[in-house]
Amino acid sequence: MTGRERALRALQFQPTDRVPMLGGFIAHAEYLQKMSGLDPWTDSRRAAIETVRAQGACLIIQVVGPKPPEHSTAMAAGRASNFSPRGECPYKSPEAVRDYCLALPDPEAVGGSFDRQAYYDHCVSTWRENDAEGGEEILILPYYLASDCPFMYYSEFGYENYFQAIALYPEAIEKLFRHAAEHARLRNEVFAVASREASIPPWVYMGQDICDNAGPMISLSALERLYFPHLAYALEPLNAAGIRKVWHSDGNINPVLDRLVECGIDGFQGLQEDRWLPPQQIVPLGKLARMRAKTGDKLILFGSLSVRDVLPHGTPDDVRRDVERCIDAAAAGGGYFLAPTSTLGPDVPIPNIDAMVEHCGEYGVGR
Repeated sequence: MTGRERALRALQFQPTDRVPMLGGFIAHAEYLQKMSGLDPWTDSRRAAIETVRAQGACLIIQVVGPKPPEHSTAMAAGRASNFSPRGECPYKSPEAVRDYCLALPDPEAVGGSFDRQAYYDHCVSTWRENDAEGGEEILILPYYLASDCPFMYYSEFGYENYFQAIALYPEAIEKLFRHAAEHARLRNEVFAVASREASIPPWVYMGQDICDNAGPMISLSALERLYFPHLAYALEPLNAAGIRKVWHSDGNINPVLDRLVECGIDGFQGLQEDRWLPPQQIVPLGKLARMRAKTGDKLILFGSLSVRDVLPHGTPDDVRRDVERCIDAAAAGGGYFLAPTSTLGPDVPIPNIDAMVEHCGEYGVGR
C-alpha cells in the first residue's frame, strides 16, 4: 500500500495496513536537516516534505518551517528571521475597532468584486502542484483554499481593543464576522466546484484559535450570537458538497465541541491533553473518538502527543507509551492519524521524535 493510498483509505474510514501518521508540523531545523539532507533555511518547504517522506508519514495538511532564531536559542546565531516586524498597532481603542468594522462594505456587496474564475484556477493549480510534490507516498492537501469564518482579529486589533469592542459594540463586530463569512462562502462555493471538476480530494484543514487553556476567549452566549451563525453560513457550500473539514483546535475546546460539529466540522487536529492541566481543561482523544460528525461518521482526528509535555520533557519510553495510548484510543474504525498536538520545535529531543515515528510504524501495524 502506498502512502497516498493509506492516507485516502484512512480518511474514508477504510482499513489500512498500519496506522497512518501526519507530517509537516516540524520547526526543528536540526531534525529537518538530518532527515532530508537539505538546509531547511534555504528551502524549508522541500526540506519539510522530504522529511515527511523519510519518516514514512503519508499526509500533509500544512507545511511549517523552522522557527526564527529570536524564538529559540537552539538556532544558529545570525540567521535572518522568517518574520518581519509588524510595527505599532494602528488601533488605539475599541472605538477604532468599531469604526473600522462599521466602515466595511455591506456583506451583500462582497460578491461584486470576487473573481470566481481566478479563484477556481488558483484552487486547481495549487492542487496540481501539491499532487506533483507528494507523489505516490504523500497526500498533500491544499492548505486554506476552503475557508472558515475568521475570529483571530486580536492579532490585528490587539487583544484589549478587540475584546472590549466585542463587549461594547457587538453590532459592529457582527458586521465584521458577516463580512468575513461572505468572503469565505464565496471561496467555498468555488472550491466545491473545483474539487468536483478537478478531482481535488474532498478534505480541508481550517480552524480559528477561539479558546485558550481555560476555554473560549469570549462567552458562549456571545459566540452564539456573533460568531457561530456566520461560521455555519460560510461552511454551507462545503457541507452540501460532502467536503470534510478538520478544525485546528487550540486550548480547551470542550465547551464548543458540539457547536462546531453542528456547524459542519468533521474532525479535529491538535487536542489539549497535557497531564499537568486540570482535568476539566483536558480534551481527551478517546472522547472525540466516540463522537460523530453530522454525517454520522466518526470524527477525523489528528493527534495527540503533547508538544508541551511528553515530547519535550519525556523519555523515548514515555513517548512510546503515549503512542500506544493514542492508537488504542482512536485508531479503530479509521479516520485517525498519529500526530503531535502542534508544531515540533527545537526543544523536542531528536530521540523522542524518532521514538514517535518508529513506534507508530511498529505498534500501528494491522490496527
